[in-house]
Parts: sequence; structure tokens; C-alpha cells
Amino acid sequence: MKDINEYIGIVLNKVTNWLESLIVMLPNFLAALLVLIAFYLASRYLRKLVYGIMNRITRNEAINKLTASILFFTLLIFGVFISLRILKLDETVTSLLAGLGIVGLALGFAFKDIASNFIAGIYMAIKSPVNVGDIIEFRMCLEWLKT
Repeated sequence: MKDINEYIGIVLNKVTNWLESLIVMLPNFLAALLVLIAFYLASRYLRKLVYGIMNRITRNEAINKLTASILFFTLLIFGVFISLRILKLDETVTSLLAGLGIVGLALGFAFKDIASNFIAGIYMAIKSPVNVGDIIEFRMCLEWLKT
């Protein structure tokens, strides 16, 4: 019976310490949440702004959306890292960055053909004389069928 009471005391002590830590970290948690929400709203606004600017620069819809989406996700990830720093999870940020680097390297080698095709597709979309909404006339020469 003494062992059970001892274990219950250890568990209650641990839970009490966790609740005290939660109460101490609550302002930081709220600040991190506000920073994350602010970065989300700012990145949404900047995505629309960049998309509008890109529409003025080029008529290519794919490039405009790609540029705006890359900016959106970059700012959002930056906001997540700042939020983790506010929560004093610096080691987590370092581990995440190292893990992302290793995963990026592994995926780069694993999907190098796909990545090269993706980059070639972006290049073709930038240099393409044909854009979304263009009308294309196609005439097929059937001379080779007669021979």
C-alpha cells in the first residue's frame, strides 16, 4: 500500500510541475500564437499582392501562382520558426533545420529526375510564347499518309 501511495505522489508531483510550467509559459504561448496568426495573415496578403504585381509583369498564370505560393510558404515557415523561438524551443528549431536539410538532400538525390523536369517545366513556362487563354490553331499535314 505504501508503494502505491508513493507512486501516486510522484505522479501528482509531476502533473503539478507540468501545470506550473504551463502557467508560466502561457504568455509565451499566446505571444507565439499571435505571431503565427500575424505571419499567416501577412503571408496571405503578400501572396495576393505579389500575384497582382506578377500579373502586371507577365501574363503567364502558372508562373504568377508559383511565385505567390513560394512567397506564402516561405513566410509561413519563417513565422513557425519565430514562434518556436518565442516558446524557447531553440533546440527544436535547430533540429528541424538540420532535419530539413538532410531530408532535402535525400529527396534531391531520390527525385533528381522529377526535380529536373519540374525546373525545366518552370523554364518552359517562363519562355513559352503560349499562355493560358491563348487560342492555338493546329493544322495537320497529311501528305505522308498518301505515300
